[in-house]
Amino acid sequence: MRGKKILVVEDTLIWHKLLRQRLEADGYSVYTAVSCAEGLRQYRQI
Repeated sequence: MRGKKILVVEDTLIWHKLLRQRLEADGYSVYTAVSCAEGLRQYRQI
C-alpha cells in the first residue's frame, strides 16, 4: 500500500510546523506551500 500524502497550503509558518507534527504522527507524508502558486507546483511534483 502506498503511503498517505497531504499538501498543506498556508501562509503562516507556525501552522506548517504544527500541522506537520500532527499529520506526520498520524502517518502522513507532509508537503507544505506558502501560496496557491507554490501549492500547485508542489501538487504536480507529488
